[in-house]
Amino acid sequence: MSTLNISLPADLRALVEEQVASGRYSTHSDYVRNLIREDQDRIARDRLEAMLLARLNGEGIEVDDADWERIRRDFLRRVKADSKSHNGRRPRKPSKGAK
Repeated sequence: MSTLNISLPADLRALVEEQVASGRYSTHSDYVRNLIREDQDRIARDRLEAMLLARLNGEGIEVDDADWERIRRDFLRRVKADSKSHNGRRPRKPSKGAK
């Protein structure tokens, strides 16, 4: 895995710290990775919606092999994420004294 350093204003840094302290995320990186995945999902949904609307409006759309592969990867990633969220595990509790 590669490293990415980012600069955040104090209010955004506080939000990240708060989310990690809540126990929902184990690290700052975990929180940021989740945000990126959610954005990937949003982008895929927007693209699919645009394709469906174009088709409903009678416009011809072409779906190439790369589109199908992207749809397949997105589907498999969502299935994997869904199975992880339903395996009976509870989010970790924040440690005592967490800020």
